[in-house]
Amino acid sequence: MSHTPRLYGPEDLQAHSFRPLDETVWRAWMKKNLLEERSRAAARTKTVNWICIAVLVAAVVTSSHVSLPYVAAYQAVDEILLSLGMHL
Repeated sequence: MSHTPRLYGPEDLQAHSFRPLDETVWRAWMKKNLLEERSRAAARTKTVNWICIAVLVAAVVTSSHVSLPYVAAYQAVDEILLSLGMHL
């Protein structure tokens, strides 16, 4: 059984009636998406802030346990982590 593709012509397209775009529906959809994106951005910002706070707390807690030869590396790691948090 062979299957031959059917070509659709202009008369076939006219048989399907497409609804014109409703401007109010479009604006409502755009507004909903904008609000969702703002909500996600706020959640990301809050998450990054809490991670930065956790890094600062960990830095304070562990700073007294870092021996003198490793202080420069310790400071570099702290600066890198905090700068990454500020750029996200």
